[in-house]
Amino acid sequence: MTIHIFNGFTCDARPPSKLKTGEVCTLVETEQGLVLIDTGPGLEDYARPHWMMRLFQVVTRVKMDPQEAAVNRVRQLGFKPEDVRHIVLTHMHFDHCGGLPDFPWAKVHVHR
Repeated sequence: MTIHIFNGFTCDARPPSKLKTGEVCTLVETEQGLVLIDTGPGLEDYARPHWMMRLFQVVTRVKMDPQEAAVNRVRQLGFKPEDVRHIVLTHMHFDHCGGLPDFPWAKVHVHR
């Protein structure tokens, strides 16, 4: 089993703070295919930012780089997005589940 950890969303604190933050996504290679833990924001969130993304832009410095979207990170790791068979969500905040539309074929697992 191989585990890949990547930043799925940069939202650094505004000066004078030097705090650098992001949203950690984890991609696990399993015998049943790839398992993605949290998606970060999706491509649509970058193309047409919703009110929460715009609020994050006011409160923090958001990089707004769609290359950070999990679907693109999966490609950067050398996989096809369709290889992601399962998505496990830690919780339902947009910065953890916004990328679900980028993986419509994947089975989603989330605590009710």
